[in-house]
Amino acid sequence: MDVSICVFVIIDLMLCVKCTFACSSGWYGDGCVLECPSNCRGNVCDVTQGTCSNCTDGWTGNYCDQPCSLGTFGKDCGQVCKGHCKDGCNHVTGKCDKGCEDGWYTENCNIGCPRGSYGAGCKYRCGRCRDGVGCHHVTGYCVSGCEPGYTGQACNNVCPYGHYGEKCEKFCGADSRCNPVTGECCGCTELLKLVEERGGNLDHKSEVVIGLAVPLGVSLVVNCTLCLATCYYYIIYKEEIGKRKGENFLN
Repeated sequence: MDVSICVFVIIDLMLCVKCTFACSSGWYGDGCVLECPSNCRGNVCDVTQGTCSNCTDGWTGNYCDQPCSLGTFGKDCGQVCKGHCKDGCNHVTGKCDKGCEDGWYTENCNIGCPRGSYGAGCKYRCGRCRDGVGCHHVTGYCVSGCEPGYTGQACNNVCPYGHYGEKCEKFCGADSRCNPVTGECCGCTELLKLVEERGGNLDHKSEVVIGLAVPLGVSLVVNCTLCLATCYYYIIYKEEIGKRKGENFLN
């Protein structure tokens, strides 16, 4: 046999042996002792370097060991998160695993809070927005302003003490507690003013004291008189009852 022919036969045999002992699926490297990266699609990687030519959904990189960047997901990270997910959507499924950003709800966080609610989880109620207009679904801000008697960004605070009406601009007196909407006084403003007028001057303080003491003294005398009269009649009543019981016993 020609020597050259023998050499070719030997080379072919060596190649066949190498093909026969190539790494099985999922393994690579010398001796095929290294496992392919878990995110290689079909568990197939380069038999020498272990690199992946195709990654499972949500993963990227030469070894498919890097999740999709924030805001993307799916095959080759080619899809964009659609809703307002908190901290981005799931890099594999696109779902909002961590919930929604403030002001949004549903599974995909793509619908604003229902009318009348706002904020995280849509759990906050809108304030007294003017003309019944709903507040902003994220901040709670009343874009139409507040109803008379209310103030604040979310219109959930009543007017400060002594103020009422539109934008709380009307003043009902620093010494009075008035209705924040109508301005109707609920306190004793007139009485306080009368006392201030009489007691404002030091020379008239005695008049104020006398003016208050006289009716109080009269009331005290009347009450004491009524109390004594009640006690007197009660004693007489008890004696009369005792006499009647004695007479009945003798008979």
